[in-house]
Amino acid sequence: MENAFFGLAQLRQGVYGSPLAPTRRLMQVAVSDIAGAVVAALENRARYAGKRFDLAGDELSGEEVVAILSKVTGRPLSYFQVPMAMIRGAMGEEGVKMYEWFETTGYSADRAALRRDFPEVPWLPFEAWARAQDWKKLLAG
Repeated sequence: MENAFFGLAQLRQGVYGSPLAPTRRLMQVAVSDIAGAVVAALENRARYAGKRFDLAGDELSGEEVVAILSKVTGRPLSYFQVPMAMIRGAMGEEGVKMYEWFETTGYSADRAALRRDFPEVPWLPFEAWARAQDWKKLLAG
């Protein structure tokens, strides 16, 4: 979810940009939830040893992210689909491949199972994560 901070300059201008289609849903996870899962695994190694977990707290489209951020920040935001040519120029071919994978495949996590397996982790929805941020300061520049 903290990836939203990479676009602060654009958010300050009222734009949320992503190369994904505005309706493409993408799983996201807060850094604090990742840390919570790590702590749980370290504190109870026998329970988690040898297991692999895909982590996600929410799954949202760009349009949904814009609606949430607009509500939480009190600023009207619009979605801008960044052309892949711009991604190629900024991130190279590897960046293009990553976003193409997000668009066609994306992450997959069983969020209900995560809640059962890690009951001590809040698995923040994006809106709860967004409400915990100091947007006034972040968007002040």
